[in-house]
Amino acid sequence: TGVGHGKFRGGFGVIREYRIVNSEALVTIQVGRHDYPPWGLRGGMNGPGNRVIIYKAGSQPREIRRISAEVFRKGDLISILTSGGGGFGNPLERDPELVFYDYKNDLITREEALEIYGVVIENDSISIEKTKIIRNKLLKSDKK
Repeated sequence: TGVGHGKFRGGFGVIREYRIVNSEALVTIQVGRHDYPPWGLRGGMNGPGNRVIIYKAGSQPREIRRISAEVFRKGDLISILTSGGGGFGNPLERDPELVFYDYKNDLITREEALEIYGVVIENDSISIEKTKIIRNKLLKSDKK
């Protein structure tokens, strides 16, 4: 699941999966906060909306947005991805050590560290000088 990036990022959501083990089950699903995800504040990014993805044998995965009541069969999978919270403050102001912590714990990718937070990770460590240069460039382009 995603998160609202920011100087102080939102908390991460969770992924919950349910596999049907009976021969048949009638399932009702209600998804809220899909169209109106958690807001980011003062330059922080919005958190992603909640999502539910249904995997049925012989069909393509299908995302459910609203209320759904349908029959599932043994082996079908329901994946619920809850929203992460919205971020607070400009992501370019986040402490690079906290960005690196998120990277090391597989919460963000190296690309996200660079593109969203302006943090350069090389050889499994932060390049402080390159991070300063990138962040200055990104901050200047934000002001245009």
